[in-house]
Amino acid sequence: MSKTQLIAEKNSKTRESAATKAKIADLNAKIEKAKRIKSKLEDLKKDVTVHKYSSSFILKEYNYWKGDNNSKWIDKSKSDLIDGSLRDCIDNIDDNIDRLIDKITEMENEVNNLEGTLSGLKNAINSLIAAIEKIAN
Repeated sequence: MSKTQLIAEKNSKTRESAATKAKIADLNAKIEKAKRIKSKLEDLKKDVTVHKYSSSFILKEYNYWKGDNNSKWIDKSKSDLIDGSLRDCIDNIDDNIDRLIDKITEMENEVNNLEGTLSGLKNAINSLIAAIEKIAN
C-alpha cells in the first residue's frame, strides 16, 4: 500500500471512530434520561402504594353512616375503587418500569458493542500510523 492510500484509510478509520464515539455519547445520554424516568416511576409507585394503603382507612372513618347501604358501598368502594383501580395503576407503573429496564439494558449492550468496535478502530488506526511511519522512514 502506498503512503497516500494508508493516510486515506487512516482518515476513514478516524472518521468512523468519531462517529462511533458520538453514537456512544448519544446512547449514554439516553440511558441517563431513562434511568431518571425509571427513578421517578419508582417514586410514583411508592406514592400510589401509600395512597392505596391510606385510602382503605378513610372508609372506616365514616362511622356516622350506618345500615345496609353503607356496608354495600364500603365493600364495593374498597374492592373496585381502591383495591382494583389503584392495583391497576400500580401494575401499569410496574409494566412501564419493566419496559424501561429492558430498553436501558438494550442501550447499555449496544454501548458495549460499540466500545468493542471503537477498540478495533483504535487498533487499526494505530497499525496504519505505524505503517505510514515505516514508509516515511
